[in-house]
Amino acid sequence: MIHLRVKALCLFILPVFLFTHLSENNLDADSELAPSKPLSQSSEPATNRVPQPVSFSFQNLTDHPLKDAQLRWEHPDVTIIQDKPLRYVVYENDPDEWESMERDWEELDEEVMLRVPLGLEDPSLFVPAYNPVTKGKVLLGAMLFFDPRLSADLSVSCSSCHDPSKGYTDGAAVATGIQQQTGGRSAPTIINAVYNSSQFWDGRAASLEQQALGPQLAPIEMGNPSHESVVLRLRNIDTYNRQFRRTFGTNVTVDSVAKAIASFERTILAGGSKYDLHTQSLNDGGPGLLTAPERRGLALFQNKAACNKCHAGANFTDNYGPTNVFHNIGSGWDKNRKQFFNAANSIDLGRFQVVRQTLVGHYSTHDIGAFKTPTMRNLSQTAPYLHDGSEKTLMDVIDFYNEGGRSNPYLDREMTVNGMTGGPLKKLNLTAKEKSDLVAFIHALNGHLVSIPIPAIPATLPPGKNNSF
Repeated sequence: MIHLRVKALCLFILPVFLFTHLSENNLDADSELAPSKPLSQSSEPATNRVPQPVSFSFQNLTDHPLKDAQLRWEHPDVTIIQDKPLRYVVYENDPDEWESMERDWEELDEEVMLRVPLGLEDPSLFVPAYNPVTKGKVLLGAMLFFDPRLSADLSVSCSSCHDPSKGYTDGAAVATGIQQQTGGRSAPTIINAVYNSSQFWDGRAASLEQQALGPQLAPIEMGNPSHESVVLRLRNIDTYNRQFRRTFGTNVTVDSVAKAIASFERTILAGGSKYDLHTQSLNDGGPGLLTAPERRGLALFQNKAACNKCHAGANFTDNYGPTNVFHNIGSGWDKNRKQFFNAANSIDLGRFQVVRQTLVGHYSTHDIGAFKTPTMRNLSQTAPYLHDGSEKTLMDVIDFYNEGGRSNPYLDREMTVNGMTGGPLKKLNLTAKEKSDLVAFIHALNGHLVSIPIPAIPATLPPGKNNSF
């Protein structure tokens, strides 16, 4: 009998310990909540499973754990869901259907079709089974994405830092949050983020669902005391209550907010660039479409400059699908203080800071000062560049690489002469004309940004309702 009681007590204490540990495991660099362990996948078909909650670290809002749990996730009532699946239409899969579509977004009786720009892979291969994309989720996610009521003072939305008119960045060196507070890193674009292996510059979020929740708790971004406080605020808005029930079969929850925003972000696609049309022309036996400077730039990209060692694949990044690579190019290194600093003059160790604190996967000194490789699609629209926004123009970035980056003890081996970490800088020795040609090719990667119907955000809170919790 005593043995059984001790066992039961251990089974109770262990989850509480783990929950508390994960909830307090924050990152210092930009004050965002660290992700919990990577999401587990199930081999069972999604259609045969009851939707399960996404795994996150949470902060308690009340002294009632059951109430908190109900704010985070509810078992869905599938009888009240009124939604349609979204199907990505990819040229390589069905060129006739792709060419017959008159718009990017076409709604049929049983489904919605989204035309994927030329040159991109099928996004459905990168969508997690626990959150299939649907019409309702995308439109609901779009409302949330542009709604400043996700922030504590109702002033900052996701689109404040990820503005569609600025390549889904904010056009600034560093992001600005509530009360005009600024961080130490540039806001990365979310164009083609569906293909990313991980999210944020340091890859601390394993999914778009995790990424969607991070800024809500960051004191210098949206500044909320908890995810549950955001849910309570949204539950005061009738339109959201109706839409969440129709889409998820539940009330507004932390889990469904994350899944809706992530679903919208999985429709933010850019492709069909001049380079993609050039490639298609060559594959069809045609002459290609790139100009002479653009062709010379492509040759430099693939050979002398060797940009494609990191900017590889259909999305021009090695943070793509199963590949999750980070590189130290020397940005942020202060040779006098022998340390990495971000734009806020805070120590910023990049990927090392994540793996050291969260104990996710293998890590070593190679991770110090290492950051994710961004996509080069629509790159000219997302200035300034690098994780700290330190390079204002594309030519500035090329000049940075032409000098071999910035020497430091942890410099990526791809950047060194001898192929050893921290070795001597490998300069590119590009001429002025070659640098101009490389810029011309980068502009040829600008493509079509998918257009979907963006619904108006719901009306403001009813009179007498409290805006803060």
